[in-house]
Amino acid sequence: MLNRSKARAIILFLSDIAALYFSLFLTLVLRYGWPKLVEQWILHLRPFSIVFALWLLIFYINGLYDPKKFKTANEFKSFFYTGLFTSAFLAAVFFYLIPYFGITPKTNLFILIIIFGLIDYWARKLLNQLFISKGFQTKLMLVGADKTTKELAEALGKIPQLGYQITLWLKEEPADKNPEQLKKIIKEKEIDAIILPAGFSAKDGKSSAKNSKLIYQLATAGIAVINLRGLYESALQKIPLAEIEENWIMEKVESGQKFIDIFKRIEDLAIAAAALVIILPVFAFLLPMMALISGFPLFYKQKRMGKNEKEFFIYKLRTMLLDAEAKGPQWSSGENDERITPLGNFLRKTHLDEIPQLYNILKGELSFVGPRPERPEFVKPLKEQVPFYEMRHLIKPGITGWAQINYRYGSSVEDAYEKLQYDLYYLKNRSLFLDIAIILKTIKSLFVNPK
Repeated sequence: MLNRSKARAIILFLSDIAALYFSLFLTLVLRYGWPKLVEQWILHLRPFSIVFALWLLIFYINGLYDPKKFKTANEFKSFFYTGLFTSAFLAAVFFYLIPYFGITPKTNLFILIIIFGLIDYWARKLLNQLFISKGFQTKLMLVGADKTTKELAEALGKIPQLGYQITLWLKEEPADKNPEQLKKIIKEKEIDAIILPAGFSAKDGKSSAKNSKLIYQLATAGIAVINLRGLYESALQKIPLAEIEENWIMEKVESGQKFIDIFKRIEDLAIAAAALVIILPVFAFLLPMMALISGFPLFYKQKRMGKNEKEFFIYKLRTMLLDAEAKGPQWSSGENDERITPLGNFLRKTHLDEIPQLYNILKGELSFVGPRPERPEFVKPLKEQVPFYEMRHLIKPGITGWAQINYRYGSSVEDAYEKLQYDLYYLKNRSLFLDIAIILKTIKSLFVNPK
């Protein structure tokens, strides 16, 4: 039940594949008729399969398999058309720059894009309506009224595409409820699962015993009883700080850590080497321009907190005035920070200021993916105000990360609290596949989102 979002993403993915190949079939029928269909199908199948794989990747990067992206019709249209036009452009580039396959299907590609756009748009609209219909919703009974429960309830209400419907909400302790009466209510409302906060039964011994007995009776009656933390993590893809303990997160982080670290290091070195080949010509043009416009120094180093709370210097292209921190370390207010120079604003929006951090990666101080390293001056107060903040130092920090692609630019303790929930999700679920997904979505943000 907790993997409904993944199941829906798979359905959308398979629907896209079917729509792509059916669109190719219709295109060839319209262009060549039935007599030449088999011949043309064989000729077009291989190159278009490569293009289709690229299209599916673009759709994934653009968030078209993430149900949280489709809260409104306008959001859906925006993500869909952006993904479609980007895919169409890359398909045209593929066929005309790589003439290996012996076809340059200008007309065929245009027809296919029109057909696929119409089929996939309406298929996705129908699937979305199906997903949010009552028959496809998991009916929940929430117990408790703490901050995490309220936050989850609000999110599930705003995003029906996640597939959960809150049918009953007991905001008080259920210990004094009559088990048989409660079972009857649950049956009448056709509730599929009861969601419990981790500590709801630990207020006192008497309440705990009654609640435990009630939960046991409901579970043995065939009613699913699920911990709030599991649903929160699955639906919102972050870890609720209020629902965890040190032992829990340590167990999750330590599992398979050495194996992942070895492969992440190989991954970092390979990507850094490839990036340097591409970026060095850009540097040859960029550095003289910076010298003329902003003067020296061109580079800026700043102390950051790394793995195991080991301090290191992170390197960037200078984007602020020379006296930017004359009054001491300050939170950056993002693109509206008055200390940023006009050229620096451009460098930040294009993320070109991050290029020197490839040196940190080669030294092994940074990874491409991980929690963003914070300044030591801010770490101490954040550790005092944000629970489990030190947990983010269990792994190597990164240039990009799960928190960066899911949350806005942070400049406060509240932002640090929210971003830590995403960082802990990454710590628990990190894998090479998740790293690749984060890198791909970061590439998208370079073109469509300001820093």
